Amino acid sequence: MVKGVTFAVGRGECVVLGGPSGAGKSSILKMVYGNYRADGGRILLADGDRVLDVAAASPREIVDARRRIMAYVSQFLRVIPRIPALDIVAAAARDAGLAPEAALARAAALLGRLNLPERLWSLPPATFSGGEQQRVNIALYSTSRRRPSMRPTATRSQHSSPSGGPKVRGFSRSSTTTTFARGSPIA
Repeated sequence: MVKGVTFAVGRGECVVLGGPSGAGKSSILKMVYGNYRADGGRILLADGDRVLDVAAASPREIVDARRRIMAYVSQFLRVIPRIPALDIVAAAARDAGLAPEAALARAAALLGRLNLPERLWSLPPATFSGGEQQRVNIALYSTSRRRPSMRPTATRSQHSSPSGGPKVRGFSRSSTTTTFARGSPIA
């Protein structure tokens, strides 16, 4: 249960929700994305000239916002087994309209910017750590045709953040708001 949470994230900002396991970080992100219903309060999302209150929005409004202005990058990667990470990201870039060679170059650039070791690019992400899988997810999202204004992201632990988090901060489009959840270190 999450109570008494108040925060604002401005356009283009990158914010990290920190705290121990079970504090509600992922629940907050899921409420912002509309997966979990808020029992009270407001979750306001800029949508062009209007503001959408996610907490009060209808399912159709949530689906519409997800199609146009919102995306959720999970800490869990669901991809076709045995396909190398570079090929997965390049396929998404091709689906977004890039030519095959440009898609491959884009995929390599994204994986490099996200600090995924090049030795992993030819391996299937199912063999990666959680943080490495999440970086592939972020690269996949980044090749999408959508240009959302808000992107909640859940990270598994502090240990994936030093290489994933700071790289993503500079990686975010200037008009994209990014919110991360990051767990506290285990003592």
